[in-house]
Amino acid sequence: MSEHNTHSEEHAHGEHEGMTKKKIWSVFGILLLITVIEFIIALWVIPNGYMSQQVGNYLYIGLTLLKAF
Repeated sequence: MSEHNTHSEEHAHGEHEGMTKKKIWSVFGILLLITVIEFIIALWVIPNGYMSQQVGNYLYIGLTLLKAF
């Protein structure tokens, strides 16, 4: 007769303990704040001449890298 091997993939609850609802909302708030800063720079600061386009580009790059980490 043939031998049947069954494998079940189970995830322990401990694997996802680090991301609580509070932590998720905290990360959401930080990312939202950075995005709002980017929009303010793009729609108000640069068009009104408070900052040059080159400086704005460097800030966009920096803020994008900040959001990536």
